[in-house]
Amino acid sequence: MAYSKVIIVLVLTYLLFACSSSIKDEHKEIVESWLGKEIVLLSLDQKGKSFGKDSVCKIVTRINGNCFPCLEDFKLWNPLITRLGAKYELPVYIYVVTADSSKVQTILQSEMDFNHSVIYDLNDEFYKQNKLSKNSLYHTMLLNELNEVVLVGNPTRNNKLIELYLKEIENRWRLKNNVEKN
Repeated sequence: MAYSKVIIVLVLTYLLFACSSSIKDEHKEIVESWLGKEIVLLSLDQKGKSFGKDSVCKIVTRINGNCFPCLEDFKLWNPLITRLGAKYELPVYIYVVTADSSKVQTILQSEMDFNHSVIYDLNDEFYKQNKLSKNSLYHTMLLNELNEVVLVGNPTRNNKLIELYLKEIENRWRLKNNVEKN
C-alpha cells in the first residue's frame, strides 16, 4: 500500500514538471517564431505623428478597449512610458481595439489619468496585418529601428521582462549615441 502511494506521488511529480516544461517549451517556440519578424505599424496616431523607422527602438502593444480589466493595464503603462520617454525618447505605440473610442478616451483621461498617445484601431487592423497570436501575452513587442521584433511579452506585468527590455533599450541607445558604459 505504501509502495503504491510512493509511485503515485512520483508519477504526479513527474507529470507536474513535465507539463510545466512543455508549457515553457511552447512559450519559447512562440517567442522565437516572432523574433526578427517585421511588424507593420498603422500609419498615424491620433495626434498625427507618423510611425517611421526613425528611433533606435520602440515598444508596440495591443489592448482590448472593450474590456474594462484590460484598460486597467494603462495604469501600469503610465509610469513606464514616462520613464522611457524621459531618458530615451522611446516611443510606445498602444493600439486600442474598440468600437467606442470616445468612451475609452474618457475612461483613460478621467479614471486612469493616462495622457499619452494611443491609436484607436476600430477594425483591429494591427492584429490582422501582423497575424498576431490569439494569446494576448504575445501582443507586446520591443521593435528595432526597422520595426523587427527584438523581444516579446508585456514588461508591465513581469519584472524579469522589464529588466530585459531596459537592458536592450539601454544597449541600443548607447550604441546609437556612442555612449560608453560606466
